[in-house]
Amino acid sequence: MAGKNSRRNEIVAIALFALAALFVLCLVSYHPNDSSWNAGGESSIRNLVGSIGASVAAALLQCVGLAAYLVPVLLLAAAWRRFRTRKIHAPLPRVIGLVMLVLSASALLALSGFNPLFDSSVQPGGLVGRVIAHVLAMGLNTIGAGVLLLAAAAAGLLLATNFSFVRAYDQLAALFDNRPAARSAIFEKYQAWRQKRAEAAEARTKARRTARLERDRTIETEKPAR
Repeated sequence: MAGKNSRRNEIVAIALFALAALFVLCLVSYHPNDSSWNAGGESSIRNLVGSIGASVAAALLQCVGLAAYLVPVLLLAAAWRRFRTRKIHAPLPRVIGLVMLVLSASALLALSGFNPLFDSSVQPGGLVGRVIAHVLAMGLNTIGAGVLLLAAAAAGLLLATNFSFVRAYDQLAALFDNRPAARSAIFEKYQAWRQKRAEAAEARTKARRTARLERDRTIETEKPAR
């Protein structure tokens, strides 16, 4: 049974990896002049995933803006988890967390006030992010809306992934606590390397001096007696 589960998990993980790669390709090769589901354009499609990729990229970017790039990242994380474990626990909360994270990031981008991307049809936060940011800012103002959206994004990250702020803090604290010891070890290695180089240089100098003395001695012994 474990073998079947492992094989099935690998197949699902490969499918998720492929889906993430397709999302990356269609997003990075998005061109506003490509024909898509909601707009006509040039006859030749520049998107690397063809007309379907152009339509998917246009839909994602116009809906959630730059937050669309989170989708392939989270798909890759899910694929990696599927490779390493037998199943993804609590799939529904993870989907809810994914939606929360993408929508919160989209609204935060809309609050940021970046200039439009590509052309006026694509906003940094997309249409959805702009609507969410506008509704929240009406009641909470920009700062209050930003605080609420940051909290929602953090909660979505915790639900969608295995990330833990406490674990991240502990790891950073351990890293900074060990910095003096790490610097001392690096300095000791550097000193040992310098000493080894100095000893090697001294040995080469002695070898050259010895070779020179032997050569001079040989020349003296080979001189004809007068």
